[in-house]
Amino acid sequence: MAEEAVRAVLEQLLVALGTPKNGEPRRGALLVALTAGGALGGPLCTLTVAATGPLSRDLDPETLGGGAPRGVQELPGAPPNPPPCCGRILARAQVQRSFQICHPPPLSPARGSLWRLLHRTSLVHPEVEFHFCASIDGNVTSRRLSPEPPWAQAGTRLRVQSRHFTGPPCSRLRPSPGLPLPLPVPPPLAAAGFGGDLELLPVSALGPPGTPPGHGPPLCRVQLYLFDPAGVPVPPPAPPTLQDPSLLGDWGGFGLAVTPLNPQNPPDPKNPPDPRGCCEDEEEPVPPDVTFGVRWDPPEGDGDPQTSPEGDPKTLLVFLFLRHRDPFGGYDAGTRRLLLAQLEPTLRLGRPALARGLRALLHPLLGELRRQHQAPPKSSAGGGGRRRRRKGPGATAARTPRSGRSEGQDRAPSHPSALPVLPVSPVLPHPSLHQLVPVPSMGFIFSTHPQ
Repeated sequence: MAEEAVRAVLEQLLVALGTPKNGEPRRGALLVALTAGGALGGPLCTLTVAATGPLSRDLDPETLGGGAPRGVQELPGAPPNPPPCCGRILARAQVQRSFQICHPPPLSPARGSLWRLLHRTSLVHPEVEFHFCASIDGNVTSRRLSPEPPWAQAGTRLRVQSRHFTGPPCSRLRPSPGLPLPLPVPPPLAAAGFGGDLELLPVSALGPPGTPPGHGPPLCRVQLYLFDPAGVPVPPPAPPTLQDPSLLGDWGGFGLAVTPLNPQNPPDPKNPPDPRGCCEDEEEPVPPDVTFGVRWDPPEGDGDPQTSPEGDPKTLLVFLFLRHRDPFGGYDAGTRRLLLAQLEPTLRLGRPALARGLRALLHPLLGELRRQHQAPPKSSAGGGGRRRRRKGPGATAARTPRSGRSEGQDRAPSHPSALPVLPVSPVLPHPSLHQLVPVPSMGFIFSTHPQ
């Protein structure tokens, strides 16, 4: 229970930081420090939160609402024995708050849990610099996330460096938002005092970008990330409604088979993050709430399921942002507790609308990936050579016919309009696929305008 108390304190502070009253993006720096191993009779475990810049305006004493959770006591004054890596932030922090954990949890798991919570929250605050420090019996761990140019659309801001989701190499994702999907408020939630309207905004992205059509598997994994209206992640486990892959699409219709995987793979408590010293910017991917494994499984006669195309495997990222609007009250820690207690009934009641909205967003992308996978460059089957344009009969006369074929059978048409053309979907392709444009050096001719 002590670990839950530490997480609850940090969640309440992050909820306040994630709900700006003026609608402007957050900027500044946020420090979260965990200190343990003091002298006998001193504070056994201390959680310190400090902020600089405009971010500090919301770390006021009113933030915790009804007060700190049971087993947590706020300390007056400066934090006792802060980790040495915190000095630079604490020296310029306008606001800092410290909490003593009366019954400290196992410290290694708590350290990993707090970092994952902070890393997940940083995804929706790309302009904020995040620092995490932990000092346990003299062993110091430090993590830092620098500000990044955001993706900002549909009232949402997001870090889009692929290293946060799929690891290195790093490239910039191209998210695509869907339409906001209204969610009904269950009667028990309304009776508990929850007012206003709820909706869910889905956003998708494909990573890693840059793999040309026909040179990679259509999909290997789907990862879901769920955020509450303040941009704070929802504690695991994920609601059962989101663990059903049929909510996202008709996978069989695209020749895909989907298998639920372990949604989160937290570090082994016996092997916590590197405690040997301060580290550079962390590139470990953020664990998703739900993960599905995907494999190519077309109907019989519709492609070879054993084929392993070249290229980096693709991951479909689906971000689900809950939104709350109430003209008579805002979203705070108390509202969050009410919503989380009834989140699964809320999603279950809104499942038909969620399924329609998610499929409208994802089906065009899945269809485009399937077409690309089913139409690989024919030149790759003949030894990986580059397809060349032939400008006249003299160019083909020099070729040596292949064994078992006549020269006429092996000769390709010379007119550009006779070159094979990939089928074009009537639906505009997903923005993530804009980076999948083939280049001549890869030997693949793509034409939608015959000459």
